[in-house]
Amino acid sequence: MNSLLRFGNGSWDMNNAVQLIKYSQSKGYKLAGWELGNEPNVYKGHDVVSPSQLSEDYVKLRNILQQLVPGSLLIGPSVTMLVGKTVQYFVDFLKGPGSNAINASTFHHYYGYEGNFNLLDFLNPKILDNLIPEINIAKKYTKEYCPEGTQVWLGETSSVWGEGKPGYSDRYVAGFMWLDKLGLSAQLGIDTVMRQDFYGGQYGLLNSDGFPNPDYWLTLLYKLLVGSKVLNKNMIEMKTKITPEHLRFYTHCTNIKRTNYTKGSITVYGMNLNAVDAAIYFDQYIESELHLYLLEPSDNYGLTSGNVSLNGRHLEITENGNIPNLLTPKVVRNPVIIPGFRFGFVVIPSANKNICY
Repeated sequence: MNSLLRFGNGSWDMNNAVQLIKYSQSKGYKLAGWELGNEPNVYKGHDVVSPSQLSEDYVKLRNILQQLVPGSLLIGPSVTMLVGKTVQYFVDFLKGPGSNAINASTFHHYYGYEGNFNLLDFLNPKILDNLIPEINIAKKYTKEYCPEGTQVWLGETSSVWGEGKPGYSDRYVAGFMWLDKLGLSAQLGIDTVMRQDFYGGQYGLLNSDGFPNPDYWLTLLYKLLVGSKVLNKNMIEMKTKITPEHLRFYTHCTNIKRTNYTKGSITVYGMNLNAVDAAIYFDQYIESELHLYLLEPSDNYGLTSGNVSLNGRHLEITENGNIPNLLTPKVVRNPVIIPGFRFGFVVIPSANKNICY
């Protein structure tokens, strides 16, 4: 919703929002949720709407939605990264009545500005970790000021802001940031991650011709294999000689709704940020069959490749416009080899984890 339509006293003019809601209803559109404004703490060319005022405006929007579209999700305040002054804006919004109007608090996250990023930054564990304190801030203040059950969402996120970095955020190397962000977010209790974006800029899942970038295939494979139940990192014993900070892995119950895997299966996913191949031993499953889904560049451009292969098979849309079958694992046993600067998924069908039943 446009939060800059205001009356003389500074309060939000809801008339345009009401028209948009009614129009959407007349067309039968089913919207996932509603939000009032985008990054209100950094409006350019306008006076910034104060957090206390925006908080009151969210109550007005909630009342409208209850009348016209009962049960709608309302999320906000949709601020930029939770650093510096943005943290105070986020807190002041939640201190106001808007904290009782939203279903989820939202903030945005990027690892930095595209103009300052180089190739190795996409592989830097310290840079990947800069998401952690921002999630912790969002969770802390949401718990403090919002009703119990209010979720925390990453309302907009990708690798680098400024519409991405050409030749990097639309290439294979961007997958390290994306996959790690999905893993960290789930591990730290983020309920929803909203990718910026599906199409457009240099960080879209689709390129300017409408064909998949590497992150598209990574996202699709994630949605197929990874279930919503997150497992404790220590539940799966992994041994390798690679420095721990360069091996970043996460564990979930396997998604059995989109695959033929059975209850009790688990999916381990992550990356090798080292140039050296990593031999990973799953000590609890020494004799078990393991299903490997390894995503690699499928041409000679390496990390800056715009093409990706799955277990050596180049991925592309078929001639009749369909998505190829991705559930084609390579069956391996311990150790699982993750080559240097590569990422992927390992499904353990025989894990038989009670928590996944």
